[in-house]
This record gives sequence, C-alpha cells and structure tokens, in this order.
Amino acid sequence: MAKRFERSVEQKLMAAADLSGPAAPFPRRDLDSIAWEPFSKHKLEELVNGGKTVFVDFTADWCLTCKANEAAAIERPEVARLIGENGVVALRADKTKPAPEVDETLRRLGNKAASIPFYAIFSSNSAITPILLDGLLTSPEPIVQAFREAGPSRGAKIPHAARTTEPTRVRWSKMRGITRLDGKGPRIAL
Repeated sequence: MAKRFERSVEQKLMAAADLSGPAAPFPRRDLDSIAWEPFSKHKLEELVNGGKTVFVDFTADWCLTCKANEAAAIERPEVARLIGENGVVALRADKTKPAPEVDETLRRLGNKAASIPFYAIFSSNSAITPILLDGLLTSPEPIVQAFREAGPSRGAKIPHAARTTEPTRVRWSKMRGITRLDGKGPRIAL
C-alpha cells in the first residue's frame, strides 16, 4: 500500500511539473518563463558585484519536493514576469550529479546539511545578507514577497523601487562566507 501511495504521489508531482514531455531548451526565453543560467560561484560574485539581483535555485532532478516547488511556486507566470521586470538573474545550482561547489555554497549560506530545495536571493542593494527560503512552497507568494523585499537590479527601469542604501561589493571568503570589498564593516559569516 505504501509503495502504491508513493507511486501515486510521484505521478501527480511529475504531471504537475510536466516532466513527461521533451526537455525544455536551456535557458528558456519566452515571456512567461524564467531564463535559467547555470550556477557557479564566480558567476554569482560577478553578477552581484555588477549590481544585479540574483536568484539561486538549488535543485536536482531526483528531488520531488524541488519539482513540486517548481510547479506550484517558481515556474509561474507571475514569478517569471517579476524576475524579468526587475532585471533579476536566475541561476540554477543543479545537484542532480555530485556538485561540490554547490554543496560548499549551501553550507556557506548556513545550510549545514547542503539539503534541497533551497533558494537564495541576493539583492543588488544588500548582497551580504541574502534572503533564504527552503522547504515545500505551496504558492508563489513567498517567492514574490522575497523578490519585492530584494528589489530590482541596478539599472532596471522600475519607477516605484527607490534605493535606500549604497550597493556593496562582495566576494566569497576562503574562510567563512561573504566578505565586503569596500573595507567597511565586519566579515559576514554564513
């Protein structure tokens, strides 16, 4: 009975995520979908230091909760539009195969077990304190709220989003997490 239940849940999640059809091109470029780019620490640093708001989705093909979150909360037209309108760059950190760089990044963000699903939004306004989300998401609301809190990338043409502080350049510290490059303030241990 338990196996039948597991198969039923898996079938429903797969149908909701529409994984049975052909794979979508990477990255996708239509208006109501997210243009994912592959994750690397170097790319993350480059984007944040360039004034971009960055959304990192830590996921894997074998993670059913990740697929449920994609269907219910992430791969939604309202989220895709918000990402596009705000100039957010979406990075997908894929753990389908062993990925030491992804695991190291998860640990630096405070996810000691490097478990997924896990999401980080690095604001162009405050990159040293990313917004972190994890677990099961049943609606796009937590993601939408996090993007609103993070604000747009610098240079995005959003009239209602005013910056309140100066941008901060960051880099990954060899020791513990993210370090400010401007020399002000303490090292942030993630």
